[in-house]
Amino acid sequence: MKKLIDVPHLVQYYNIDDDIWRERSCGIVSLAMIFDYYDVKFDLNNLIQEGLDANGYIDDVGWKHDAVVDLAKKYGFESHRTEDETIENLVKEIDDNRPLIASIHKNFDPKEGGHLIVVNGYFETEGNLEGFYVNDPIGEQYKHKNQFIAVEKFLQGWKKRAIYFKKD
Repeated sequence: MKKLIDVPHLVQYYNIDDDIWRERSCGIVSLAMIFDYYDVKFDLNNLIQEGLDANGYIDDVGWKHDAVVDLAKKYGFESHRTEDETIENLVKEIDDNRPLIASIHKNFDPKEGGHLIVVNGYFETEGNLEGFYVNDPIGEQYKHKNQFIAVEKFLQGWKKRAIYFKKD
């Protein structure tokens, strides 16, 4: 069974004005994809500035998950972050038609630094989870929308952290 939420895909390299932030905007661009899914109006470059104004970015680390949560709340979402998360909870969110942000190692490689992506689907056969569909803001527009990641690779690169969103 395939469960896929049609979340618009944004790419940080094409949608950010400031060259400096193109390399550092995965968290905000992932949040922007969530906003697009829920038809929330925003300006991406202003969203980055709002995050910076709230001290939401740590040099050489990335976007604070609490800052992403706070920005989502500012735009009318219920939002929270978790640590030591389970794949069962990710599947439940997808079943409830709520895409989420996952904290991973870039390219799902534990040797790489941190990165944030949108999880927007999963695939299972006979009740066995085969993998997740993700929108990666670092990837090419059409290649990294609904990109399938096998569950083994996902678990290898996932930091077991997630950011959840709910909007009425």
